[in-house]
Amino acid sequence: MTSRTTSPGWLSRLILLLAVLSTAGLAQPPGKPDRASKALEEGDRLLRTGFPVLAIRQYGEALKAGAPRDTVNLRIVHAHCATGDYTSAGKVLDGLSKSHRPTAEILLLKARIRFWQHRYDVSWKWFRDYLKEVPGDSDARMDYALSLAWGRQFDDALVEMKKLEKTNRFRLEAKFRHAEILAWKKMFSQARAMAGGLLRLPRTPLSLKARCTVLIGRTLAWQKKFERAEAQYRTALELHPHFEEAWLALGEVQEWQGKREEARAAYARALQVAPSSKKAQSALKRLTGK
Repeated sequence: MTSRTTSPGWLSRLILLLAVLSTAGLAQPPGKPDRASKALEEGDRLLRTGFPVLAIRQYGEALKAGAPRDTVNLRIVHAHCATGDYTSAGKVLDGLSKSHRPTAEILLLKARIRFWQHRYDVSWKWFRDYLKEVPGDSDARMDYALSLAWGRQFDDALVEMKKLEKTNRFRLEAKFRHAEILAWKKMFSQARAMAGGLLRLPRTPLSLKARCTVLIGRTLAWQKKFERAEAQYRTALELHPHFEEAWLALGEVQEWQGKREEARAAYARALQVAPSSKKAQSALKRLTGK
C-alpha cells in the first residue's frame, strides 16, 4: 500500500481536537472557585498554542482546585492525544465512559484514538456508533473510510468513499482514495482510469495531481512495467519536486531494475526533502550499508 498521507499530523490533530472541545459545552460552571476557572483557562490556552504537556499540568491544578472531574478529564484526553500518547488518552477516556452513557464526543474520541493507534478493526464500531448520531460529519466519515481501507475492508471503504464523493469538502480526495483502493484490489485499469480522470479536471490541485500520477506509476510497477512506472514518477516530480513519496517510488522502481546508483540518488533526495523519513533512511542503509 502507498503511504498514508492524510492520517492527521500533530498540528491538524490539535486543531481538530480543539474544534471539538470548543463546541462541547465544557465551560466552567458558575460558583466554582476562581482558581479552578483560571487553571482551566490556562490549560486551554496552552493546549491551543501547542503545549499539551504543560496543559495537562494545568488541568491537574484545576482538579485540585475543585473543577468537575469529567469536564477536566475530557480536556486531559484531548491533551494526551495532542502529544500522541494515545494509551494514556484511552485510559482516561475509558474511565469517563464508564461513569455515564458515552456522548457523541466520547464516541468520536474512542474511534479516533484507535484509528491513530492503527487499531482499525477496533475503531469501526465507535465510528459507526458516532456516525449514527452525527451522520453529517464528513471529517469523521473520511477517517472511518480510511480505517476500513487500511484495515483491508476494501468494499466497505468504497461505500463510504462514494458517499464522500458527493460532498464539497472531500469530493476530490475521496475520488483519489477510491482510485487507490481499486489499485489495492488489483483492479489496475480501473484505478488508472479514475486517477486519470482526476488529472484532467481543471480544479485538481497540483499536489493531488502528483499523488494521482504516483498512483498510476505504482499500478504499472505492480504489473512489472517498470520503465513506464519510472516515467510516471518523473512526471509527478515535475508537478511537485518536494514530494517525498514520488522520490521514494522512483528509487524503488530503479532499484527493482538494478539501477542502484540512480536509486541511491533518489532515496537521498527523498531524505533531503523529508529529513526524518525512516523509509528513505532505511533504503539508503540497505543500498550503502551505512
